[in-house]
Amino acid sequence: MKVFIHSATECFTDHLPHGEGLIFYDYLDSLIARGYDFEGYSAKVSLKKELVGASIQTFESSFPLKSLHRFDYGKQINQRFREARRSGSRFDAVWRGNPFENLCPVAPSTDGLPLVVGPIFRSWPSDVRSSRIPYRPSHIASRLGARGWQQTLRKANLILSTSEELTRSFEARDDIRGRVITIPVIIERPTEIRPTMRPEGSRWQISWVGRLSPEKFPNVAIETIANLRNRGHDVHLRMAGDGALRESIETLVDKLGLTGCVDVLGAIPNKDVWKLHESCDLHLSTSKNEPYGRAILESMCAGCVPIAHNSGGPSEFLSNPEEAVLVEEHGVAAYADAISGLISHENRFKTMSQRATEAMRSYSKDSVGRRLDQEFQSLGERN
Repeated sequence: MKVFIHSATECFTDHLPHGEGLIFYDYLDSLIARGYDFEGYSAKVSLKKELVGASIQTFESSFPLKSLHRFDYGKQINQRFREARRSGSRFDAVWRGNPFENLCPVAPSTDGLPLVVGPIFRSWPSDVRSSRIPYRPSHIASRLGARGWQQTLRKANLILSTSEELTRSFEARDDIRGRVITIPVIIERPTEIRPTMRPEGSRWQISWVGRLSPEKFPNVAIETIANLRNRGHDVHLRMAGDGALRESIETLVDKLGLTGCVDVLGAIPNKDVWKLHESCDLHLSTSKNEPYGRAILESMCAGCVPIAHNSGGPSEFLSNPEEAVLVEEHGVAAYADAISGLISHENRFKTMSQRATEAMRSYSKDSVGRRLDQEFQSLGERN
């Protein structure tokens, strides 16, 4: 099967810390293993190794108004698709990666072929503010984006959703006629990474991975470590990620006297994120209403027990209390209590670690790729 990629998310990558790009890359890789061929575009492409079977090119809009770049992108890619068809290229389907709603002002051209949209994630909660200039370019772009997104959903034959709640919301809409399925992201543990049991009496190692930005609440992670150490627990936090709060986080570490107890590593390659999880016992996610949380799943694959807030994506895929801990209150005391409970009951931690790793089998490249293949193959039967 040959598929035209209208947009492989905003950044198609195999190594950058860009969750949507990594997820889309893994999806294509799983289908290439089943004989698929892909051709298309992305706003940015950054690959360290060639993905044989996929030709994804960068297309950057040069439209004078930056706020309308995505509108120009959609129009230009549609034109390139039509030109490819006229020149004899044969495709079996068109795939539009997750546009995050207002980033899709132009519905993809399909020329009668089935349209696949997604994987779609929850959005971060937004602070909606009205513009004083209702017809400025950014306002027009926002309206175009909302309209194009709705047209795309109505046009889709298959919608890939990463959340049961999202799936239900799409299925409840009368204007969406396509099939909506909930499908997990692919988490394929590198062969050299193997979960190991922590040595008795050793320092507890905790990983934290994400942007150092307000919605991730990295300060809560630092303050949680301070709270745990005040309780007498020997804990060590290793934070991977960079962002606007980097300097304030480093200042907070110094202020709380946590030098040697907290490592702020900055942005590191994804392969090193795996090694980070492998060296840790627990994974701490301090986000609230996290849309998904790929790093949480990667930590489980490496044997970590995750602790996260009971909201957003984690509230769905971490629903089994035998594999993870969800806290009800988004605050330092709640996170510290959850971690302290595991430290104080090490046998419980060991059992949860094993079960967390076992649960990740359904996220494997083979398992998810098989499901995607079945859905793509059935598109022809339904159309």
